[in-house]
Amino acid sequence: MSITGAMQAGISGLQAQSNAIGLISDNIANMNTVGYKRSDYQFASLVSQSSGSTDFSSGGVRAIAVPLIDQQGLLQSTSNSTDLAISGDGMFVVSPDQTASASTGTFFTRAGSFRINESGFLVNSAGYFLQGERLSQTQRDNILGGDSRQLSATSLGTLESTQVNLLTGSALPTTRVNLDANLPANDAVGDAHNVAITLFDQAGGSYSLDLTFTKTGAGAWSITNPAGGLRDSNGTAIANAVTIAPAAIAFNADSSLATATAFTVAIAGATPSGSAFSPSIDLDFGTSGDVDGITQFDADFNVAQNTQNGLAYGSFSTAEVSDAGVISAVFSNGQRIPIYILPFAQFTNPNGLAREAENVFTVTVEAGFQGLTQPKFGTAGKVAANSLEQSTVDLAQEFTNMIVAQRSYSANGKIITTADEMLNELVQLKR
Repeated sequence: MSITGAMQAGISGLQAQSNAIGLISDNIANMNTVGYKRSDYQFASLVSQSSGSTDFSSGGVRAIAVPLIDQQGLLQSTSNSTDLAISGDGMFVVSPDQTASASTGTFFTRAGSFRINESGFLVNSAGYFLQGERLSQTQRDNILGGDSRQLSATSLGTLESTQVNLLTGSALPTTRVNLDANLPANDAVGDAHNVAITLFDQAGGSYSLDLTFTKTGAGAWSITNPAGGLRDSNGTAIANAVTIAPAAIAFNADSSLATATAFTVAIAGATPSGSAFSPSIDLDFGTSGDVDGITQFDADFNVAQNTQNGLAYGSFSTAEVSDAGVISAVFSNGQRIPIYILPFAQFTNPNGLAREAENVFTVTVEAGFQGLTQPKFGTAGKVAANSLEQSTVDLAQEFTNMIVAQRSYSANGKIITTADEMLNELVQLKR
């Protein structure tokens, strides 16, 4: 090993430790960056080929950056419903342009600090548009029916930027009425009790339906609509034909409901706004043989519950995301309508992704793109709404690494100064 070789080894050590310090500094600078994944470093020796088994040729060292993209960061709760974190495997698909195309490119990130911009799109703090699959009406109905596994997109090109204000308003016609009440067992035949039920038409208009329960015999009551129609929100009579079937209700000796037939209300004719009601409205009076609805006890007439599932008009309010990635528009009337599914991109080796500016990544051959998966299904993680994934930087570890790198840098500097003194001594031999 020559003296100049020792100096070259020292120089490589200085450069390697400089690179390590740069990487540590980058980690520390991003300790508060949402979704940031720290990088580590490893040292590899550089060995020069020697001419014989007893010879030694100095080589040196180099620092190799090791990305740790697959590390899970801690989740921190927030007050914003569109702040999204990933618990488990997967990455958000984003685009720098509202209309994703081959020219703008597709990127991947774990930075889920999304906000609704002025056009209604979900955009993160770096300006990237969240990509999702727009739901068909069939998919919406399936989700509302309890089947949230509806992702059909298989390629990145089928996704689009998520615009959550696609639906500016909503209304929900009444399809079911729940009535819990007690009809007095000691009433005489002919005694009657009235109940007013609120109903909504398909345009969100509010109306009142009057039901009269009249005792017709022991444990038997008739159900009629005494006004022969409805009343609007101002109390004005509306001459819609109302049909109640069956028009009678019966009770067992223990005061429980005896009638097993499903009760319905059909309202024919348009409303003043030209709208219509649901073709058939279910009247839920309870379970046959049970006392969980209408009863006939020896007590006063009492209405314990009188509810229905319709909703008046509501304007778009915000958006929310389920743990299965279903993005729903939320309206001021409380209604939630699914509009998108948020897919996760999965990779065989996430650490092989190429890091880009603004905390996003691009796919590489080393990453091994597996495809799109719906959150909560398969090997994909879950969406954590009202949460952000914190940086994986451990400040204590980084400071420790910085001290080690600093001492190593000084030691490599000492190699150069020592070799310089030896070289100077060699030069002095000439004199």
